[in-house]
Amino acid sequence: SDVYKRQNYDHVIIEEPEINVHVNLQLDLARYLWGIRDKTLFITTHSDVFLMQLARLWARDTSRELRAYLLHDGVTRRLHVDENGEIEEIPTIAEALNKLLA
Repeated sequence: SDVYKRQNYDHVIIEEPEINVHVNLQLDLARYLWGIRDKTLFITTHSDVFLMQLARLWARDTSRELRAYLLHDGVTRRLHVDENGEIEEIPTIAEALNKLLA
C-alpha cells in the first residue's frame, strides 16, 4: 500500500531467509544482504552456512558491525567473531562447512 511506500524504515527484520533455499543461494543471499548499507538488519537463522558467510564478509569489510548471538537451551549469548571471520563454538558447525566457505 501507499503507506509503506511513504515510510522510511531504518531497521529491517528478516526471519530465516534461508528456508527452502539451496546452500549456494544462501551464500549469495548473505552477500546480497551484506551489501544493503542504508538499513540496520536483524536476521534470525538456523543456517550455519548463512551465518558463517556473513562472518566472513564482515572479516573482509569491517566498516559495518556484525553481532551474532546463539540461543541454546533457553540461554542467549553473544558469539565472538574473530578478525578472520571465524565464529566461536557453534555446536552445529562441522569442519566440512568451514572448508566449504573458505
